[in-house]
Amino acid sequence: MRRSWTCAVFIAALAAGCIHMDAVPRDAGRDVWSGLTRESIQLNHKLLVVKGSKGIVVCPYLDPEALEATGEAAAIVSSPDFDGLPESSVIAVTSKGQALGLRVGMTGRDAFDLIR
Repeated sequence: MRRSWTCAVFIAALAAGCIHMDAVPRDAGRDVWSGLTRESIQLNHKLLVVKGSKGIVVCPYLDPEALEATGEAAAIVSSPDFDGLPESSVIAVTSKGQALGLRVGMTGRDAFDLIR
């Protein structure tokens, strides 16, 4: 009973303009890593790989030409750790990655959606 009263007050306040809401992110409530596998290998620097069913997103440790030669659908992002990957920018894409819609300049989060 109390919950419905709280919702009613919230909706009334929102309708009256007493509460302003920002747009809700499209993946609100969904874990950014859902449907993806993360691998980290500690070398001189961390090698990060995020794998989905359609492709991979990796850190700059891997060479775009090597990924192209092996036929990977891949995007390389500019973050040195997993925490920064979703908001970092894609800096290189393979031709198979381009076919998936991966583009230089998009965020890692957007790339995740395409490889998932």
